[in-house]
Amino acid sequence: PDLAMGRHVQFTHLSTEAFRKRIGMNSGINALGQGNRANATIGRALNLIVRNVGGGRPGEADRATLGAPSKYTLCFAEDESDPAWEPLSVARGFPSGTSTVTLFQGHGPEAFVDQKSRTPEALTKSFAASLVKIGHPKLVQSARAILVLSAEHYAIYREQPTMTVTASNQTLNYGVLISQSFTVSGQNGDTAAQSFSSNPTVAVTAPAALSSNYPVGTHTLTPSGGTGQLGYAYSYSTGTLTVNAATLTIGGSFAVSNKQYDGSASATITSNSLTLLTKVGSESVTLASVTANFSSGAVADGKIVSITAGTLGGTNAGNYTLSLTGAPTTTANISQKTLTIGGSFTASGKEYDGSAAASIATNSLTLVTKVGSEDVSLTSVVVEFSNATAASGKTVSITSASLTGTNAANYSLSLTGAPTTTATISQKSLTIGGSFTASDKEYNGSASATVATNSLTLVTKVG
Repeated sequence: PDLAMGRHVQFTHLSTEAFRKRIGMNSGINALGQGNRANATIGRALNLIVRNVGGGRPGEADRATLGAPSKYTLCFAEDESDPAWEPLSVARGFPSGTSTVTLFQGHGPEAFVDQKSRTPEALTKSFAASLVKIGHPKLVQSARAILVLSAEHYAIYREQPTMTVTASNQTLNYGVLISQSFTVSGQNGDTAAQSFSSNPTVAVTAPAALSSNYPVGTHTLTPSGGTGQLGYAYSYSTGTLTVNAATLTIGGSFAVSNKQYDGSASATITSNSLTLLTKVGSESVTLASVTANFSSGAVADGKIVSITAGTLGGTNAGNYTLSLTGAPTTTANISQKTLTIGGSFTASGKEYDGSAAASIATNSLTLVTKVGSEDVSLTSVVVEFSNATAASGKTVSITSASLTGTNAANYSLSLTGAPTTTATISQKSLTIGGSFTASDKEYNGSASATVATNSLTLVTKVG
């Protein structure tokens, strides 16, 4: 009979959780392998019966060409710890809790490797395809088989694994569309490319401004959909979209007016064709105001004038920031500011000397209309009489002066309206020098004399 054939009893299966635990049988890791005394002993005992009682000795009744390691021993217990999984003994009609032994005549173990199926349906189809070819691919169903599930495959029958799809956080500038990026987690080593035949989509739960552009701020990225191909259940987790303001720059040109020095670098725009560059489509955003300044407040011709500030206006202005990098420039002049002289002075009277030159006796002269308290003052002030002729109450005027101080180069000086004063040029006293002779005369009762010869001169006259 079968006990003496090459294909003899090779699998021994024990049922009942209580009995398995009592004798210490292995129903977990390496359940079909070595290392457990109870499993090996029971299997070995059964095969000794086959050999000694049934006559199934190699080379005699056992005519197997190669044989199998399972002829030595192969015995394992069923893990019945999950009440939701029906034990083999119950499936074969025994009452639950009954100790049973199943003997199976067949080949040795053959492993089925399936690391892709994620649903009971997919895994069952995989097992069926593998079981069909037991023995040989061309001898379909030529042998009986008993299917032993590993813990990993059992978990798929117990519950469908869930893959979580999470929208990737994104930070972008206004006007840039989101990417359809996401990550997956909770999978059994499968990538998103393996899990989906068509990917989930990512959408933004925020109002669009124009052209599907999302306004500046923080919004929620929500993944959904996708066509799975490995049998996962899918859950979805949101991500965060941070939209930063897009940067606009200024193009076009402008002109500014020349100005007189006023101590500041401010410039006044007289005309412009300024435009905003790189705004999105025809959105409502404009240059609301523009400020321009000279490179410095100092006097010079052809000074560079740059845009130093600007503000945006319009319905969509909140989605943009303004950069002045690369903004157009122009040139203009800052001319010297004209100062005049105020205050008063007195001049010293003098004796006629043939010139109109005068000397300041005292003064409280000031510079009128200089900027603030800038460092500029009067120096080298020259005053003169209206003419050199001797007279009383003659007008004395300032005829020249210079400026000095740190800021003097930014000013020019005008004598228009400068204060005047009066002073006297008195006559110059002359004396007589040289010599002369007088003629003798006869007494005539007077002291008069007659000059006979002379070389008389005027002493200390001018020139």
